[in-house]
Amino acid sequence: GKQPPQFAPAFMPGARADILTGDESRIYLRDMVFDESGSVLPEGNVHLFTLTDFLDDSWAHRSYWIFGKRCSISTGCSGRDRNLIFGRLLVFDESMIYGYGRKQVHWSNQLQDGAYRLFAVNRDDGKAKWSKSLKIHIRAMVLADKVIFIAGPCIDTSEGQKDLNESRGAVLMAISAADGSELSQYQLDSTPVFDGMAAAYGQLYVSMENGNLLCMSEK
Repeated sequence: GKQPPQFAPAFMPGARADILTGDESRIYLRDMVFDESGSVLPEGNVHLFTLTDFLDDSWAHRSYWIFGKRCSISTGCSGRDRNLIFGRLLVFDESMIYGYGRKQVHWSNQLQDGAYRLFAVNRDDGKAKWSKSLKIHIRAMVLADKVIFIAGPCIDTSEGQKDLNESRGAVLMAISAADGSELSQYQLDSTPVFDGMAAAYGQLYVSMENGNLLCMSEK
């Protein structure tokens, strides 16, 4: 009948179900760390996790995917990490992290925190390599070797507006991981499901909100 004691501002022990992630020696459930036998460890390596969970497609206020060691947001106030790498979606390889989100997350709006953009940062020090504004709102993203595939509904930029326009349909884009340049673009019949894209064996799979599964190949 009592609330668990907090061990830091906005921190208290506990867990909730989520998709597990891992590296060579650790297993992660959000910010919890386990070894290969399932024993809880005090700290792990930097890894991908979320403040809510990987299946949450609601984009709740100030709830982001994080590449780090602990739950935090990038405002730098109330003891939070200043240089945290975060985004609505993140993908990464051994040297780089690519994401979609605002430049900062203090008020979580465009006026104070900037517009959404696709970005690339160095994995070691978090320094920016490139960023790119887009005419789509990314709902799914996957990294396949040197190409970033992104997909989402179009943004209406007429008369200075930047609102989603579902009537314009959705777009799949291939972006160069090296410099953010656009390689190709394809019209989609439906908006993709949140984080509903995967690449395997030379094919790209996109789960659509209209119930279809799209498979694309270069052949």
